[in-house]
Amino acid sequence: MRAMRRTGEEEGHSGRSGISLRLGLGAYIMLTVVFTAVSLGTVATLSARARMRQDLRSKLSTLAAAMSAAIDPEEHALLVTAADMQTPAYEKYRKLFAEVRAEDPKIAFLYTLRKSPDGKLTFVLDSGETEEDFSPLGSTYDELVDSLERAFIVPYKVSVETEFNTDQWGTWLSAFAPIVRKDGTLEGVLGIDMGASDIADAEWSLIRTIVGLTVLVVLAGAGAALLLSRRIVKPLLRLSEDMKRIKTLDLDNNVDADSRIIEIRAMEAALGNMKKSLRSFKRYVPSDVVVQLIGTEQEASLGTDIVELSVMFSDLENFTGVSEAVGKDLIPRVLGPYLKFFTGALQSRGATVDKFIGDAVMSFWGAPSPCPDHAVRACRAAIESRRGLEKLRDEWRSMGIEPMRTRIGINSGDAMVGNIGFEERLSYTAIGDTVNLASRLESLNKLYGTSILIGENTRKQLGDAQRCRLIDKVSVKGRLVSCEIYELIDELDLPADADVFLGAYQEALEPYFAGNFERALSSFRKVAFSHPEDGPSRVMAEKCERFIAHPPPGKWTGVTVMHDK
Repeated sequence: MRAMRRTGEEEGHSGRSGISLRLGLGAYIMLTVVFTAVSLGTVATLSARARMRQDLRSKLSTLAAAMSAAIDPEEHALLVTAADMQTPAYEKYRKLFAEVRAEDPKIAFLYTLRKSPDGKLTFVLDSGETEEDFSPLGSTYDELVDSLERAFIVPYKVSVETEFNTDQWGTWLSAFAPIVRKDGTLEGVLGIDMGASDIADAEWSLIRTIVGLTVLVVLAGAGAALLLSRRIVKPLLRLSEDMKRIKTLDLDNNVDADSRIIEIRAMEAALGNMKKSLRSFKRYVPSDVVVQLIGTEQEASLGTDIVELSVMFSDLENFTGVSEAVGKDLIPRVLGPYLKFFTGALQSRGATVDKFIGDAVMSFWGAPSPCPDHAVRACRAAIESRRGLEKLRDEWRSMGIEPMRTRIGINSGDAMVGNIGFEERLSYTAIGDTVNLASRLESLNKLYGTSILIGENTRKQLGDAQRCRLIDKVSVKGRLVSCEIYELIDELDLPADADVFLGAYQEALEPYFAGNFERALSSFRKVAFSHPEDGPSRVMAEKCERFIAHPPPGKWTGVTVMHDK
């Protein structure tokens, strides 16, 4: 019965309509070549066309601006009637127009226009040499195009047509520049018509060349497609036959695909390794079970393990305030590049990025792959990501956004790691006291004015790999056991007298932990005075002042109890 069902399946597969791999692959490659060649040709044509037109528009815009600047608005305002065409001012500008046209033969016409109160446009100056081309002062200008109309609209600026105009005299591109009085009012508009026939001819020549090259590429691609499909299909057919034998656990034949293609050789090697594994697996379980397992897909299931790792929490300082200030449109432009950069920096040090919580990022080292130096990796990732943030701060400044700092908390220890959730929804994450403390350390940066705080377990595992300083002893909310917290120090941020500065802070901690708040206050004030940018010394001095005014209840242990998260 089983054999009959298998035969029926084979007949069902053979009865399906299909297409040969060689023909399908050849057609696919051919279509890809054609599509790519046509696409590249089209892009190249449009790009070159746009560049040539843009160059012409830029040239025309610059020339129009220069010519309008060369015209004195006060002199231009005196040219009103036909009799003014005999004045020296009129002749001066006619001569200037002639010189400009002589320097660049592509310039066909130069002229100025004035708009009357009723909206009528009249010529003032014109460069025409013949009676047919010349427009006398006061004659009407009838063609009010969009680019000309824009030149009369506040704010006054140069306007260049976006498209060429073709008529019986040729192909043209026009630009219009305002002639502005000293008081900011508009006296008139200067117009320039430049010939663009050579640009249009060059565009058609380029199109013909690209079309010819595209045809050659397509023909060459057709031959290459046929050859490549043959070289790919033959070894694949050999591998396909071998895979059919694996389905029945016929694992003793070794097939030579006889291909120089790296990917096919990799498939051949992978197939050989799979056969080796199946031969070994076959020795432990019945063959029928192995055959069934070959087609079984493994699904993720609920379950966790206790793993030692280092956990990092980070967020952007004052991101909520910035979000309210910049509005919803700018938030993705701020947050997206930041998260991309920050996660990239973490992953380059082997981190597992667990989740994003707004601007906050949770990540850890040590799972799913073991990582003996997880604390060192986490701390170095924190330093490197903080340094690299300077580039983003420059972008934020250009957007008018106050640069933000990243606050980071790192803690090391055992945590539950694995798939947590329920059957329909799982999340690979870490939970436990180690994770909670890392989150609290990140929040404590705000209190102490620091950027990176680490727990004492992380400090122990870090050893001498990175410089740190003890900041305080705290008992965070939700945790009965107190711990020492350390600032992870970037060597680039240290002052010139780093050893003296750090030593003075550590000396100030001794009387503080001993309950001698007056002496500690004096020491912390000295550190804060010599290094006013140092947040911890200022905070600790304030704590000493509070304890002097209101001594802590009970026996002083040096531990500050935090009531907020």
